Amino acid sequence: MKELVELTGIRFFAAFVVCAYHFSPGFGLTNVSTILRPAAMSAVSLFFILSGFILSYSYLEKLQTIKLRYFFWARFARLAPAFVTVMIAMIPIRLLFLMSSPESARIAYRISIDSPILGISWLANLLLVAVFVPALNPWLYFWNPPAWSLTAEAIFYIGFPVVISLFKKIKSERFLLWTSVIIYGLLCLITAGIFSLVMNIPFDIFPLWYKSSLNLGGTVLAEKEVRSYTFTYFVYLLPFLRCLEFWVGCSIGCFFLRLRERERLPKGNIRNLLLVTCVLLMYLVTK
Repeated sequence: MKELVELTGIRFFAAFVVCAYHFSPGFGLTNVSTILRPAAMSAVSLFFILSGFILSYSYLEKLQTIKLRYFFWARFARLAPAFVTVMIAMIPIRLLFLMSSPESARIAYRISIDSPILGISWLANLLLVAVFVPALNPWLYFWNPPAWSLTAEAIFYIGFPVVISLFKKIKSERFLLWTSVIIYGLLCLITAGIFSLVMNIPFDIFPLWYKSSLNLGGTVLAEKEVRSYTFTYFVYLLPFLRCLEFWVGCSIGCFFLRLRERERLPKGNIRNLLLVTCVLLMYLVTK
């Protein structure tokens, strides 16, 4: 399948925003990080949508001719080497931090060199299950904070053969578009429901251990911040709603292929414009 070079520019700018957001505090540019936070969060959504789009484009027909284990091995080989390398490299880096600045580690991450959860939290990150522990520190933010997004990608890959087989049965381009609209509507309804629940339930319902774990640099979050993080955790960090973004990308990818199969897809620059517009619309509607 021909590579979609038209998407390279979009991915570059999205990756640039995410990297700038994560690395700017290290250069003393905290205000820049704060300004970039909404754009970085949106860029992550764009990556998930693109993931569904590109996988559908690449594997809609190919999955009929290859064994599933080859698909899963290709996905594993794409993510695992770099991720495992980073996780191993973080061991001496974090141990040195714990030994040289034990008080800072205790205040900022609620962990110490002799903590029984030190090894368990590392293993949880390696196995991509740390995001399912709602306590912010040390599970999610001590070893490799961006790893939560790989948990989402892994779940996308596991469910992709089933999802794409369902989309493949839809022969009408119009119905594929309506499928995207329905998925987006479901995403909006669930998000609104979670927001209403988290912002209105009595604060006493939040467990004390959970509220005390939500600290940044030793500062325990206030009620408004705890509610805000809880909403972010369920909507942004947990992979379940992210699957809906991925499915929107899958349906639009199938729509794009349907147009091409029936020779209803414009050629040359017009095709490129349509492709980029399609992806940007997927991004905008999920916002």
